[in-house]
Amino acid sequence: MPLVLFGGTVTTLRAGMAESGWINPDGYFLWAYPIDKRFGSIGVFVEHHHRELGSLVGLLAIAAAIAAWRKESRPLARRLPAIALLAVCFQGLLGGLRVLENSPNLAFIHGALAQGVFALLAATALYLSPRWRSVQPSMCKTAGAMQRTTGIAVALVFIQVTIGAWFRHSGLEGALALHILLALGVFGAIVAIGKQMSAAQSEGADSGSDRSLLLGVKRRLHLLVGVQIALGALATFYIYEVSGGTQGAVSMGEAVFATAHVAVGALLMAQTVAAAMWSRRLVFAENSTATIAAQAAQ
Repeated sequence: MPLVLFGGTVTTLRAGMAESGWINPDGYFLWAYPIDKRFGSIGVFVEHHHRELGSLVGLLAIAAAIAAWRKESRPLARRLPAIALLAVCFQGLLGGLRVLENSPNLAFIHGALAQGVFALLAATALYLSPRWRSVQPSMCKTAGAMQRTTGIAVALVFIQVTIGAWFRHSGLEGALALHILLALGVFGAIVAIGKQMSAAQSEGADSGSDRSLLLGVKRRLHLLVGVQIALGALATFYIYEVSGGTQGAVSMGEAVFATAHVAVGALLMAQTVAAAMWSRRLVFAENSTATIAAQAAQ
């Protein structure tokens, strides 16, 4: 999460090229960068520490992949951390090439994929959690509809954050208009998920199945989408009314609210993926022995 916050700040402050080089910025090894240079300017500070946090995430991803390979017997539990590690490495490579090539297009791709990588790491953590294995799946009448809606929501949120990254890196008002339009679709999908999860929980209570965690997922989704809409409105106001547009000097309000909008967007993306995972882990649509066995194996 700190990596997302620093990355969002780099984009907001347009500080992606604050340092020259990649692994050896300004001729120094990344972790041995002089203290006085780290605090030379706000741009250097956020860009340099964004790179260091990225390398730390990479080291933790390596450790997670090794630990899962040694401790886990489930095939997917071994593969997911390895896939997450590859995604982190690819994301780091994109960031490095963006600096070396001074490419705005790579900056956009790097920013958009960051949300997907964050969601993948969150999904991996959820799948490896003790709670995931302890859940007992049960049949639910609304399971199929809930699974379809959560799948649509994941796609909509990722498209939404991609369009948001496009706007932040291009400043095109058309991208902003599309971003706002898609926000309505995301809001509608989240509302629909909440209703379906409430119905599934009520059905479970009547049949003796514990599905209370769905209410927690619902609450988090509603909270995040509400905060995200508010942050988006505040960020837009400060960009156009205080900073003077996307090419104006970045105001404090823009720096705070635009970056927070990116961070909460990552949390919403991760929570939507979690909702999709729980809708498939906790309930199933048909009373099938094969389905129950597959669920239990997870």
